[in-house]
Amino acid sequence: SGILKQARQFVRSLSFDVDQYRPVVKEAGFKKIVWWMFQDFGRQLDLHVAETAGPEIQAFVREQEAHILAYFSSLFNSYRIDLVGQEGLEPATGPEAGGKQTHPAAAGMDQADLSQIKRHLGLGIPEPVFKAGYSPAMRLGAWTRFVFQTLGQMGAALSGTQTGFSFSPVLERTGKQIKKENLGRLAPQLTAFADRLKTDYFFPLIDAAIRDFNLKIQAQFRQYRDWEEQIQTQQSLSRNRRQSEIKELADLAAEVS
Repeated sequence: SGILKQARQFVRSLSFDVDQYRPVVKEAGFKKIVWWMFQDFGRQLDLHVAETAGPEIQAFVREQEAHILAYFSSLFNSYRIDLVGQEGLEPATGPEAGGKQTHPAAAGMDQADLSQIKRHLGLGIPEPVFKAGYSPAMRLGAWTRFVFQTLGQMGAALSGTQTGFSFSPVLERTGKQIKKENLGRLAPQLTAFADRLKTDYFFPLIDAAIRDFNLKIQAQFRQYRDWEEQIQTQQSLSRNRRQSEIKELADLAAEVS
C-alpha cells in the first residue's frame, strides 16, 4: 500500500530534538519529558495523516463509489425494456387511455444518490487511519533505560571519569524506541482501518443502494404493467373501431342494394 509505505518513510524520517527539553529537566522530571516526546511524535503523525494519507483515502473512496454507481447503472440499463414502436403502437393519450401517457422506458430510473444515502444514514469515513501508541512496555523500557543511565553516570561521577548528568542519551534512545514501536503498529492499524471502512461505510452504503434499486425496479415493473394495460386498451379500441367501420360499410352496402 502506498499509504503504508509513505507512513513508514515519514516515521523513519522523524527526529527528536532532545535539547529543547533541557531547560525543564529538573522541574518536569524524566517521565513527563518522555510523555512530551510521545505527544510531539503523535502530533506530527496526525499532521501526516491529515496532509498525505487523508487525501489519498478520500480519492480511494470516491473511486470505489464511482464503481458502485457504475455497477448499479449497468443493472438499471439491463432492466430497461423498450416497448415504443411495438406493433406500430404509440402511447395512448387522452381520456381513452385513462390519462396515462408516460412510457416506462422513456421515464427511466434515477440512479441511487449516494450523497443523500450517506446523509440519511450518517455515514462517514472512519478515523483515524494511524494513531501513535504509547504502550506500558514502552514506558517501562524508557524508565529502565533511565535507571541504568542514571546508575552508570553516578558510577562514572564517583570514579571521577565524568562530571554532571545528562538526560540526552537516554532520551535519544527512547525516541528511537517510540519510532520503532509505532512503525510496527502501522500495518495492523491500516488493516483495522480497512476493515472499519468496509464494514461501517461501504457495506451500509451498498445495502442502501440495493434497497433503492429494488424499490425502483418494482416501480418500473408497475409502470410496465400499466403500459401493457394501455396497449391492450388501445388494441381493443382499435378493434372496436374497425368492427364498427366494417358494420357501417356493410349497412351502407345493404341500403344501396
